[in-house]
Amino acid sequence: REDRLRRGDISIGVFIPPDFDRRVVDQNRSAVHILVDGSDPTILSVANRLRAMPIAFDSAPKQEKRLDQVEIRPFYNPERRKHVNIVPGLMGVILMMTMMLFTAVAIVRERERGNLELLINTPVSSAELMIGKVIPYIGIVLSQRAVILAFGQLLLDVPSRGSVLDLYIAGSAFIAANLALGLLISTVTHTQFQA
Repeated sequence: REDRLRRGDISIGVFIPPDFDRRVVDQNRSAVHILVDGSDPTILSVANRLRAMPIAFDSAPKQEKRLDQVEIRPFYNPERRKHVNIVPGLMGVILMMTMMLFTAVAIVRERERGNLELLINTPVSSAELMIGKVIPYIGIVLSQRAVILAFGQLLLDVPSRGSVLDLYIAGSAFIAANLALGLLISTVTHTQFQA
């Protein structure tokens, strides 16, 4: 069922229409539809390979026929445009690298120069100090996300379905995880090069 594919319960489904027997005889119509979650290019390529596989019939084992009447229907990116897959993935990679690297290197640099010890001796608590260090990077990441979304929509015509506000709210968990990873890296490394 299509709703299971849309929910993500399954990745590939086969739909055999009620008039299958008539469609098999008619060479101009698809007899079977392979429904594919096209958000994963690997799954889509597997479905394309399944369609291209030869089939041997029991009545004539040496005769093979390709599945010419099978239609593949991807549910995500039906035009199979590379930008639709690359831009969201690029957003995740750029934001992850920025958050981890900037946070880790900045705090290690402060420790190398001796500034971190000076800041620790101020009346500011350790939590306030870390929050103060990471807030600028959160602003950088939010602006990077806005630039990537605008670039994808305006120049590459990548559709944005749903609320952008929801994207930013859901992305806050991603931001928090990468900030925490950057802070972890900064605590276990001693030089910027190691970080």
